[in-house]
Amino acid sequence: MAPESESVVERRDRMSEFPDELLLHILSFVPTHIAARTSLLSRRFRCLWEVAPALDLNLSAFRHCSSCMAFAHMADRSLLDRDDSHHLSSLRLNLRNSRLFEPGILTFSYLNTLLLRASHLHLQRLSFSHLTGCLDEFLPTILSIPSLEFLSLRHLSRAALFPSSFAATGLKTLSLSFDNASFQPTGLNAFLSKLPSLEELELEVPTDVDLRSESVKKLKLVITDLIREVGICMPKLEVLDFYEWRNQQKRFHGQMPVLKKASIEIIAPPEESAPAIWKMLKAVGNVDELHVVIEENFWFNPFHTMVEPDADPPKFPNLKHLDLNMCFHRHNTDDLTTLLQNSPALESINLVDKVWNSVHFY
Repeated sequence: MAPESESVVERRDRMSEFPDELLLHILSFVPTHIAARTSLLSRRFRCLWEVAPALDLNLSAFRHCSSCMAFAHMADRSLLDRDDSHHLSSLRLNLRNSRLFEPGILTFSYLNTLLLRASHLHLQRLSFSHLTGCLDEFLPTILSIPSLEFLSLRHLSRAALFPSSFAATGLKTLSLSFDNASFQPTGLNAFLSKLPSLEELELEVPTDVDLRSESVKKLKLVITDLIREVGICMPKLEVLDFYEWRNQQKRFHGQMPVLKKASIEIIAPPEESAPAIWKMLKAVGNVDELHVVIEENFWFNPFHTMVEPDADPPKFPNLKHLDLNMCFHRHNTDDLTTLLQNSPALESINLVDKVWNSVHFY
């Protein structure tokens, strides 16, 4: 018999040979509105997407519709109408597109019902983005989900209040983003203290912070507005990822005795923030691996960004790899020399020199 032509082979349906469990696993990696299109393939696929273990419901995907009813209809089919036997492991809700909101459809009551249904289905991972100021009121419901292990909330506001007691104490990963907010660090620390299993923490904050946790091992801290002080007290912290943009931080204090890796990126620091940078480098002195990116503001005169002149320099007894990305003008070159002299275990170094484009170099 003649071999099949290449076009016939290409058109052959290979997915129908897969078991349902594998197909559902594949569908869980694509947005739900894309997974729903498989319902057109055959009778077998008609309802398969509705019971995928992971749902990704993005309101912006329905921008071509004249009404957000299409979004609600998809949420109903895949979440509210789901049989209890089909657990939901992951849910992503992105409702940031304000242009698609209509009165009486995506109400607090309706969205709260979605969250309660997800809780009943033993939800483990939740990512929720909403309009600024709208997300806060869902906190009591979200934190009442006892099976949660991963939680990401984007665009919390200054009014966000964490409940004093909640069921989601088994969280292992937490990511919080605050918009134009000012929150009390003591309130956040009280919340963190009730999460004994928390190991990974990501925060985007526009105000002073004094973070404390007995369990966190990995911290990503993004600072997006003018602040004056940053504090980190985490006795089990092993990995630090710190990003700061055009701030005027003047004070830093940290206790991270078992830190192994630190990545520090500071964009356009003014000279008055230098003492905080010096203290930060001293606080991470136990690391094996250090990555530093400093984008200086070329409108200002260069200054010592890493080592305080005429003071005890930072010491790195365990440092094996150093990665520096900055302008090596005279002051930073002197700082580099000092760092190398105080890093006896150093095995490798990577230097990226950013050219200073100001004529006022010295």
